[in-house]
Amino acid sequence: MSRASSLRERITHTDAFDSAGVSREAAARLKKWCKIVADGDAGQFRRRLSLDSLDQESVRALLGDVARPEVFAMPTWTEVLDEVLRAGAAGGIGTGGDREPPFLHADTPVPFEDLLLPFLAVAENRLTEAASDYRTLPVQVRGSMEHSLLQALSRISSRVLELEFRTYLACRQLDGLPCPDPARAHESRTAYLEFVADIRRTGWRPLFAEYCVMARLMAVAVLQWVANSAEFLARLRADRADIGRIFGIANPGDLAAIKMDLSDPHFGGKSVVAIEFATGEMLIYKPKDLALEAAYFRFTTWLNTLGADPAFPVLKMLERDGYGWVEFIDNRACECDDQVRRFYRRSGALLCLLYAFNGTDFHFENLIACGEYPVPVDLETIYSHPMATDDSELTDEVARRLGRSVLATHFLPNPVKGQHRHYDISAIARSADEEGEYEVLTWQHINTDGLGYRYGRVKAKQGDNLPRFEEQYLSPDSNVEEIVDGFQSVYRLLTSHREQLLAPDSPFREIFTYPARFILRSTMHYMSVLNSACHPDCLREGIDFDIQLDVLSRPFLHDKRRLELWPLVREEVAACWRTDVPKFTARGDSDSLVLPSGETAQACFTDSAFNQSQQNLSHFGEDDLCWQVKLIRGRWMRAMQEDSSGMPRPPSTTTSRWSRWTGRNWWTRRSRWDAVWNAPQFAKPMASRDGWFSRAYLRVTNSLCGQWNWNSTTAGAG
Repeated sequence: MSRASSLRERITHTDAFDSAGVSREAAARLKKWCKIVADGDAGQFRRRLSLDSLDQESVRALLGDVARPEVFAMPTWTEVLDEVLRAGAAGGIGTGGDREPPFLHADTPVPFEDLLLPFLAVAENRLTEAASDYRTLPVQVRGSMEHSLLQALSRISSRVLELEFRTYLACRQLDGLPCPDPARAHESRTAYLEFVADIRRTGWRPLFAEYCVMARLMAVAVLQWVANSAEFLARLRADRADIGRIFGIANPGDLAAIKMDLSDPHFGGKSVVAIEFATGEMLIYKPKDLALEAAYFRFTTWLNTLGADPAFPVLKMLERDGYGWVEFIDNRACECDDQVRRFYRRSGALLCLLYAFNGTDFHFENLIACGEYPVPVDLETIYSHPMATDDSELTDEVARRLGRSVLATHFLPNPVKGQHRHYDISAIARSADEEGEYEVLTWQHINTDGLGYRYGRVKAKQGDNLPRFEEQYLSPDSNVEEIVDGFQSVYRLLTSHREQLLAPDSPFREIFTYPARFILRSTMHYMSVLNSACHPDCLREGIDFDIQLDVLSRPFLHDKRRLELWPLVREEVAACWRTDVPKFTARGDSDSLVLPSGETAQACFTDSAFNQSQQNLSHFGEDDLCWQVKLIRGRWMRAMQEDSSGMPRPPSTTTSRWSRWTGRNWWTRRSRWDAVWNAPQFAKPMASRDGWFSRAYLRVTNSLCGQWNWNSTTAGAG
C-alpha cells in the first residue's frame, strides 16, 4: 500500500526511495507534472517546487517506485481492505437469498453495486460496533444511510470497474466466447453477471493491487461513513430531550426517514442530514458550528424589537459544540396575492442586511420560499473577507463602488452567459426555464451487458427560492417596487441605529466574532480537479493522483501577492485525498485565517471583514440609498433584456412534504456533487484557468460584462 502514498507522505519517508539513478517512470512523471502546473515552463516549474522547498533533483527520486515499502507504517485504512477481502470470501451480504439488502434501490441502481456489497458488510459491522442502537433503526432508515455510502463508493470506483468490464468483454471476444450484441446489450445481464461472478471468485485483491489509490479512497470512505454515522446517532440520542423542548416536539418517537448528503462533504465527509420522526416532524442536522447562524438570528430578533417592517423570520435551533439542529423549512405556497407581494418586500429587507454585512455568494440555493417568508438557510458567506487583486481594471473607483454595492451579494437577477445562452443562479430570479441543459457524465443501462457512460445533456430541476401561488411560480419582475420598498425600509432603520450597530456589544458586531466561510476557489473547480484525479490512470499510484491535484498550485506561480495563502493549498490537497470539498473559515474581526490543521495564515486579507462593513455603514445615507435603488431597478431592466423566459409550473402539490422536499436537490448540494464530478464543460476551462475565486472579479465582470466565469459558481452549503 506504500504505492498509494501521497507526495507529502513520500517527502517524510525519503529513505524508502533510491537516490541513485532515475527510472523512466520518474522522468515521465516529472515531465507530466511540469506540464500540468506550469504548461511545460521549466522556470515556472522550479518556482512551483521552491514553494515546498524542493528542487528537481530532490523530488525526482520520490517520483519512482518505492524501494523499501517497509519504511511506511501500515495505515489504518488497510484494515478495512483486509476486512473487505474476508467479507468477499465469506460471501458478504446480499450475495444470496431472495431478499435484497435495503440499500439497493431498484428505482435508482448504482453502477456495479453488486460488487460493492463486501464494503457495505464491513461498514455495517463497524457501525454496529460503534453504535449499538444502529440495528434497532427502521430498515428504511438504515437503507438510506447505507445507500449514501454505496453511492460514494461507486463514484470512486465505477470508471475503473467499467474499464475492467470492457477489458473482460474484449478478452472473451478474443477467446472466441459469445459476447453481447451491442445493439441489444442493454436487454441482457448475462455478461455483466458473469463479470461480477468472476470478480467475486478472484476477490478484490487484484484490483486493490493495481489500483492502490482507488483502494485507499474507498477504504477512507468507509471509515468516514462509519465515524460520521456513529457521531450523528450519538448526538441524536444525547439531544433527544432538548430537541423535544426547543422544537416543540412532545414525543419525537423513532426515526421514520432520513436524507443524507444534503451539502458538499467537508472535514472527512461530513454533510447536512435531514430527518423525519415517526410523528411526522422534520429536523435538519448540521455537523458544523452554528454560532454564526445563531448570531444572525439574534440580530434579526433585535431588529424586530426595533420595529423592522417587514419583520424578519427567526429560525429555531439547538446549538451544540461543533454541531447543531435547525428547524426544517418547507417550501410552502402562498395563499394569496398579498402574500406574494409581502414575500418580495421581505426579500428587499433581506437584501439590505446582506448589503450592510458586505455579504456575497447569496444565490438561489441559500433561500427557501416558505409562504410569504424568504428564509435564508445558508449564511456561511453573510460577510466576506477582502482580498488584494492583481487586476488593475478592478481597482478604479467604479469597480470599488460596484464591489461594495447590492450587486456584490449575488442576490439580484444576474443573467450570465454559458454554453451559448444566459443563466441566472441569483437568489430571487432562478427558474426552471432559465436552467437550460448542461452536460454531465451519465451512466446508461446500469448493471446490464450494455452498461457504460457517456457525456449527455440533462436539465436541472426547479429550486425552492421563488414564491408560488395557484401552482405557478411568481416572478419578481412585477414586484420590483415591493423589493425596493422593503430595502428602503430596513436601510433607513439601520441608518437610524448606526451607532448602536457599531457598539462593541451590539448583535451586529457579534456576528463578526464568529468565523464565516472564505471561498478560495469554487466548489465546481474542486469537483473538476477531483474528476481528473479519479481517472483510472491516476488511481494506480498515489504520486500520479497527487500530481493531478497539483493543478491547484497554478495561481501561485504568477502572483507573489498570493503567497500568504500557500498554506491553504496543502489543506486543499489533503481534503481532496478524502474526496472532500476543501473549506476555510475566518473570523470577521481579523485579517488572518486559522487552517483546519491549526496553522495560522497571517495577514491573508487586506482588512478585516468588520472594518469593511463598518466603512459600508459609514456611507449609509440618502445619496447611497438612491444609488442602490437605481442598481436594484437596473438589474431587472438588464435581466429582462437578456432573458425573457416565462415562469414554470411547480411540481404537483399533491405530493407529500417529504417527497417534495427530497426532490429538490436540483443542481446543487449532493446532486451537484454527483453531476459535476464528471461534467466536461467545466473540465476544459479548468485546464486553462486556475479556478481562483476573486470577489472583486465576480462583482465587476458579472455586473458589467455579463459573462459568467464558470470557476466562480456557488461554494455550496454545509
